[in-house]
Amino acid sequence: PDGSETVLHAFTGGADGYAPTGGVVADGAGNLYGNTLFGGATACGEGCGTIYRIAPDGTETILHTFTGSADDGAYPLGTLLIDRKGNIYGTTSKGGSAQDYGTVFGLSKNGAEKILYVFQGGSDGEYPEAGLVRDRTGNLFGTTASGGSYQGGTAFKLAPDGTETILHSFSTLDSDMPLPGGGALVLDGHGNLFGTCVGTHSGSRGIVFELLPGGTEQVLHVFSKAKGHDPAGGLTARNGRLFGTTLQGGPSNMGVVYALHE
Repeated sequence: PDGSETVLHAFTGGADGYAPTGGVVADGAGNLYGNTLFGGATACGEGCGTIYRIAPDGTETILHTFTGSADDGAYPLGTLLIDRKGNIYGTTSKGGSAQDYGTVFGLSKNGAEKILYVFQGGSDGEYPEAGLVRDRTGNLFGTTASGGSYQGGTAFKLAPDGTETILHSFSTLDSDMPLPGGGALVLDGHGNLFGTCVGTHSGSRGIVFELLPGGTEQVLHVFSKAKGHDPAGGLTARNGRLFGTTLQGGPSNMGVVYALHE
């Protein structure tokens, strides 16, 4: 790449959607998929958001327009997940019920939507803002920004039959921390999950955590102001190391890029 930019699509608002979030994912044919936080239908005031596809020639197709109704979600924030068959999975931070606690959804290649799970709030978790990760047997894993046993958010597993299991409720107890970051969890070949939390207590400024397959949490790193804090984004795993960013901290208090050994 020589650094030159090509605008593949410029959003126009309204039915086209606006405020794209979560980046894009690509399929094997070179199509890009993403979501917009607003726009689409006239519901939710400014629209409840969309799922779109951009073809290699730049043609945009709106695959789904969220309505925020009891049988649909609203305001998708996280990065989408696409499987080998072209099915798309994601979360909406709100919608799905009168309580508005968010959903997990699936979308076929032709745009047919199925709500896979509706969050009930409280100990079940609320407001899933991050994307999902999927294992070889079809289980989906993600986080909620709030709810759980301690109202600090949750890490959850959703089985192919729709059964949800809360793997961990985040808290301010001991070395744990609330508020999971906005990036999808990282899943390794042994079934361990890795992620970040940004909540602050007792002088600490965020953590990187590991969840074992049974749900036991291990805190891998506790951030401090000097070396970066508020790890709001997700993690990337490569060659036995985890990479991420912090919003603040470091020598200039402007954030850092960091690496951790798994």
